[in-house]
Amino acid sequence: MIILNLIPPEQKHDLESSWLYRHWFSASVLLAIFAILSTATFSTTWYVLARHAKEVNHTLTTIQQQQAKNSSTDITATTTQLNRTIVALNTTLATPRPWSINTTTIISLLPSGVTLSLLSIQNNGAFHLVGIADSRQTFLTLDQALKGSTKLAQITTTSTASKRTAVPFDYSGQILPPTS
Repeated sequence: MIILNLIPPEQKHDLESSWLYRHWFSASVLLAIFAILSTATFSTTWYVLARHAKEVNHTLTTIQQQQAKNSSTDITATTTQLNRTIVALNTTLATPRPWSINTTTIISLLPSGVTLSLLSIQNNGAFHLVGIADSRQTFLTLDQALKGSTKLAQITTTSTASKRTAVPFDYSGQILPPTS
């Protein structure tokens, strides 16, 4: 089979020119669209980044100004707190306190089945006792022992035997000074 092209040569040249023109025109349009989209994307990104940089700079300036204002106040407050702590330590260390007697006083009242999570005794004899009793009966025994002790006073609690096992408790009170 033979392919014959019977179009005159002038028209062939015109057709080839229009075909090239259409392809170049399509390529130019696509290139222009790509350039416009790229410019829009880069412009938006630049705008967002510039705005973010401005906000970060403003935040940094604000933090630096606050630190400049508060640095001397913080040092003064820290020094004052440290001085109070030193005075409290000197007062505590200057007055001998029978800590082992105080601790033994409370621990000796605890029935078996009690787990302590906190025992805090202040210099003035105030104490705080937190823990878990393994049963309701153990909790009630602890309650009677603490409230019935002649060595403790002002026993308060918000705890109740509301569960059968693992009853949490929280007691506060005052250890009475030993009598000679």
